[in-house]
Amino acid sequence: MKKPHEVSSIVDQIPAGEWSSERAASFEAALEAINHAFGAYSALIAKAEAHGADEAQISQLKAGRESCIRDREALSPDDIAAVAEIRHRYTVLTRRLRSET
Repeated sequence: MKKPHEVSSIVDQIPAGEWSSERAASFEAALEAINHAFGAYSALIAKAEAHGADEAQISQLKAGRESCIRDREALSPDDIAAVAEIRHRYTVLTRRLRSET
């Protein structure tokens, strides 16, 4: 049984008989894109807190970071279209967030 803080292995999430290197790499890249956005949000939150930003701005950034968590948990390697969409969306988001730091 996994502990609450443990992250599932990519291999554990792919049903038997449907494994392919390309599919695993796509899923891993999508997860990595989400993780990069999470990190960018964390950097912006730290910067906002250090510079005394208003609570509404900090709350908005934290909500964005929570969206990363929800999307990461909901992403399934079975949904090839969602994997591609998440990878694209989070890559674009990360670029935008990093431009704000």
